[in-house]
Amino acid sequence: MQETILSVGIDIGTSTTQLIFSRLTIENLASNYTVPRISIVNKEVIYRSGIHFTPLKSQTEIDAAQVKDIIRDEYRKADMRPEDLQTGAVIITGETARKQNANTVLESLSDMAGDFVVATAGPDLESVLSAKGAGTDKISEEKREVVANLDIGGGTSNIAFFQKGNLKGTCCLDIGGRLIKVEDGKISYIFPSIQELADRHQIRIRVGDRADENVLYRVCEYMAQQLAMALYIEEPDEFHGRLYTNQGKLNLFNQKYELDPRPIEEGCGCPACRSYSRAYIRHLLKAKEMLGMRLCTLHNLYFYNTMMKEIRDAIEEHRYKEYKAAKLAGMEDSSQAV
Repeated sequence: MQETILSVGIDIGTSTTQLIFSRLTIENLASNYTVPRISIVNKEVIYRSGIHFTPLKSQTEIDAAQVKDIIRDEYRKADMRPEDLQTGAVIITGETARKQNANTVLESLSDMAGDFVVATAGPDLESVLSAKGAGTDKISEEKREVVANLDIGGGTSNIAFFQKGNLKGTCCLDIGGRLIKVEDGKISYIFPSIQELADRHQIRIRVGDRADENVLYRVCEYMAQQLAMALYIEEPDEFHGRLYTNQGKLNLFNQKYELDPRPIEEGCGCPACRSYSRAYIRHLLKAKEMLGMRLCTLHNLYFYNTMMKEIRDAIEEHRYKEYKAAKLAGMEDSSQAV
């Protein structure tokens, strides 16, 4: 038995915001007396909104009121009301998902439809959404090959690769089209990682400088090179072996770790630290084995998640100021990471 429902998808990205209204036909494809298996058997886009620049109050905060005005206006143009919709999704992606008030914005938009999926898309989810939307999994399955999808957005580039239709890995890089902003012919913003990349390659670029096309092009070349390194088209540099620990940053491409039997960080509970040594992970990175990058990603994600839990606990226990000072004191001196 089939059922037709109306749905809306709202994507609030680093650079742009867009809505799509669709008519979905769903059907239970399972046989009698088995667990239901609901699938979308037909979809029709009935309205695609214009593309709007995502409004920001500052470099760290989304303008929630303007975002809601944009969405209300597009509902009006589509001749839709929230009560007309049975389901939908509001997803904040890319660099915008890191803004201070991202969750507040999502909560304010969650009343714009019926049963909503509301989420900030982390690097794994965004990579998979993009790849499946592009049909990467289907191409990989049909051709029985390994196929990678690169989604280059305003703040991040998300990569997912499939082997014979099965997801094998994802990653996310701070590479995008809105990480350097130009206003009135002058540079008004540079994302910290891009500033570090430019400095590393002796490219002089600062906020307030006149926007020089040749200088910006050189930065873009090195950004593209980082994507090539992520896919092992080029030899990875130390950016791709950088790990975060409570004692600072760790660069496994450094030769001193060649025979180091210790885990990335003593006491860490991530899969990489529980099972592998610094020397082995360094070997994987140098040999261009994808497992090396995956282990680095697993450790970094575990570190981030653990730190967020510590932050929540510190806030609840009214000791965040002390926690922050102690954490930064340990991490800012990267020379302590050994």
